[in-house]
Amino acid sequence: MDDVNTGQYRTMSLLPVLAASVPELLGSSWAQLGTVLIATVAIYGTVILAGRIMGLRSFAKMTAFDFAATVATGSILASASVGSVPLASGVTAIACLFTVQWLVAKVRRNTSAKSVIDNRPLLLAKDGQLLTDNMASASIHADDIRAKMRQTGITRREDLAYVVLESSGDVSVIGRDSEVEDWLMEDVSKDPTREVDRS
Repeated sequence: MDDVNTGQYRTMSLLPVLAASVPELLGSSWAQLGTVLIATVAIYGTVILAGRIMGLRSFAKMTAFDFAATVATGSILASASVGSVPLASGVTAIACLFTVQWLVAKVRRNTSAKSVIDNRPLLLAKDGQLLTDNMASASIHADDIRAKMRQTGITRREDLAYVVLESSGDVSVIGRDSEVEDWLMEDVSKDPTREVDRS
């Protein structure tokens, strides 16, 4: 019985030592770890709250601006979580970023403003033919289109109706088995002087 009590006593006496050594092993302190925990929860809550207030559009990646805002949000969240910037600064930055994104989304309803803010979608291929001038201007290689064809299950180039580089940087592939309404392609840039690759 004495041996058991001695063992328990030794274990209990080691706990404070272990508790003190864990932060050292992590290169931090319990106070710093607690600060990170609080900051992470607070900044994450701010992002969720801002998204609820501003709407689902806040998390969309429909344009290059949306993508930039998403990357900036992630950077701010990470910096504020680990204490690289004060928590109040991080919360303020998140609020400003979401507000600017919301304002830009409203301004984009104006056609003139939209043309300034957004890149226009670019036609890369039509009816199975690659538009090499457009591809070159967008730094898109034929291999990129092949990869997108494989992802969408199109196995022959002649089965392509359209390939479009969207404003967000994504590539959309539409097969000939789909009936394409003219409205769908109205905002897509089509260079009339483009060179057609027939090889």
